[in-house]
Amino acid sequence: MDLKNILIIFLVLIVLGGFFTAIYMRLFVMEPRIKKIKNGLITPYLELVRKEEFKQAYNQYTSKIYQTRISFDEYLRFYKEEELKYGHLQSFEFTKDSSPFTENRESDLYQIVVRLQFEKDWESAVFEVKKQNGSYQINGSYTENQDDSLTASSW
Repeated sequence: MDLKNILIIFLVLIVLGGFFTAIYMRLFVMEPRIKKIKNGLITPYLELVRKEEFKQAYNQYTSKIYQTRISFDEYLRFYKEEELKYGHLQSFEFTKDSSPFTENRESDLYQIVVRLQFEKDWESAVFEVKKQNGSYQINGSYTENQDDSLTASSW
């Protein structure tokens, strides 16, 4: 076997190794984290919102950074405006997500997209989630537009 064939085999093995590492990370590292975020943060948060228990949702599930950017009065005003426009939140379903490979850097964020079904219409909300002080918290939120761009909101 000549050097060219050895290099080709070596490169193929590196590519396959990277491919299988990415699959492993998604299935066995990131998916469990995302499931924990959905079940332990987003679902209870939206259940409180659905029940109009806004103060508890805001205090318990949003980060200090979020609360510095958006006061409770602004947060409450946003929900009241949304309710006038779309009606009461009826249900929600998760549609897509993205996640980092690690949680070690300051910039490691998860984005969880949720379809919110209201009485009159639906809307897609993107929750930016970060692990802070040992627990996941909502760090920011956006409305997903039809062209896949995002608009900052107070979800």
